[in-house]
Amino acid sequence: MRSVSKLISVALLGLTASCAGTDQDAADLNVAMISARGSHADLMFANYSDVVGLVESLQIAVDAFLASPTAGTLQDAKDAWNLARPYYLQAEAARFYGGPIDALHSSLNAAPVDGSYIDYVVGDPNSGIINDEIGYPTIDATVLRAANGVGGATSVATGWHALEFLLWGEDTSVGGPGTRPEADYTATLNFARRSTYLGVVAAMLVSDLTTVRDAWAPNTGAYRTTFIGLSPGTAATHILTGSATLGFGELRNERILTPYTSQDEQDEQSNFSDTTHLDLIHNGLGIQNIWTGSYDAFDNAFDYDGFGMDDVFAVGSAADGVAVTTAITDAVNALQAQVTPFDQAILGANSTAGRLALQACMDRLNDYNVAILAGSSELGLTVTSN
Repeated sequence: MRSVSKLISVALLGLTASCAGTDQDAADLNVAMISARGSHADLMFANYSDVVGLVESLQIAVDAFLASPTAGTLQDAKDAWNLARPYYLQAEAARFYGGPIDALHSSLNAAPVDGSYIDYVVGDPNSGIINDEIGYPTIDATVLRAANGVGGATSVATGWHALEFLLWGEDTSVGGPGTRPEADYTATLNFARRSTYLGVVAAMLVSDLTTVRDAWAPNTGAYRTTFIGLSPGTAATHILTGSATLGFGELRNERILTPYTSQDEQDEQSNFSDTTHLDLIHNGLGIQNIWTGSYDAFDNAFDYDGFGMDDVFAVGSAADGVAVTTAITDAVNALQAQVTPFDQAILGANSTAGRLALQACMDRLNDYNVAILAGSSELGLTVTSN
């Protein structure tokens, strides 16, 4: 919900534009894009600050589990992962324009994951880095960062999904997520190396996300300084390209269409924990955050309400702005109406409820893509979404 002062500011800018000639229209649009540029930087710092606090709590839960590996402490670590994860997904709307998250994305959120690259899987009890003492005599952040992505895109060694695999294990059941036992950290083959790996990956997640947050920090953030130094039009193009690409190229085409087409749960984002549907919803909410210039933090400490791209459109092309707002709302509603779990929704004939719901998600994301590209063009901005 935007503040009253913000709405008044937008209304006055829109009134000025509607009453002025072409030069004044352009000047007002420029002022609006300047406001959105600063607000976007503030919003991303708020989002990442929130995420860092949550992953620090996740690391504490992991450390508590490693200190006392029980079913209860394992569940606590899973709960902490589930709590932090959605707020990170919202921050992905800052991808795809060369920002700090792009530099670290392969270490943070690469997926899908070939579990056998990390640890044992059904049919191969000796697979993975954990069980390769000769190839990987030491497990630390340097070793795992170097191993990440070696041999292919699914050879993921670090990040959210490596941590997810280490907590849940393979999803071998149609009725739920993976069921890795706590004994994997007390008694099974190479349990000490597995414990080391889990602790290192959790610490790396905190370190990497802290780096991204600090890059957006007011006064000191290196990327923030670069971003604020961009021309208003270039900054607006970055913002819109990030959210458009997340919505269409990534969310629609990679995260929904690929597993929808293959009907293979190995192609889904968070298949070990069976939380892919939440990934998709919170990506959609992240797009909405960028559009409205607002962020609802986990504990309200980092709530943000600023000047959004909807406010830019209210000045430069109000009708297109309404169309984009409608398209985003419809897309988020469709994402929230998914049939769960995702790995079951992708199966069967196209007439099944799960696949129909996912088709609706893709259709609405396509509508968003059409609206945001058309509206951006009307503002004179060249925005891409692939």
